[in-house]
Amino acid sequence: MSNSHKILVAFNEFDKPIGDEGNELTQYLGTLVRMPNHVGVDYDDWRKVPIQKKEDMYTMVKAKFVIHPEETPEIKSWIFYSMGIKWRTWKASLKARFYDEICFVIFSSMGINLLFVFYLLFFVYKYILIFCFVFRTGGG
Repeated sequence: MSNSHKILVAFNEFDKPIGDEGNELTQYLGTLVRMPNHVGVDYDDWRKVPIQKKEDMYTMVKAKFVIHPEETPEIKSWIFYSMGIKWRTWKASLKARFYDEICFVIFSSMGINLLFVFYLLFFVYKYILIFCFVFRTGGG
């Protein structure tokens, strides 16, 4: 993606994104951390997610957005922090929807991360719904 197609995001003096473009960046961060091929829910804590995964996602952010007036370590830190908040919120919402203590004890005793299993089931369910919608509407 060339610079002419990137979205220019302005940051205020507190290193927070502003304007509609800032909202778009924030939404993109939330989408990015919910994608299982970038970071899964099998980590106990955002701080335990390998830095390389975070750096890879940051590279994706820089491919889509231009930071104005300039990229600083504080802005990068805010982006990592925001991704961590959004990831933790996503993980908590999955747990609230699908967590069952009895299943947790059974799966844990077998060494299986139950939240990760529910995470995968959620994506399968989502794609089944999309398939059914497309099938019912005749493909479009």
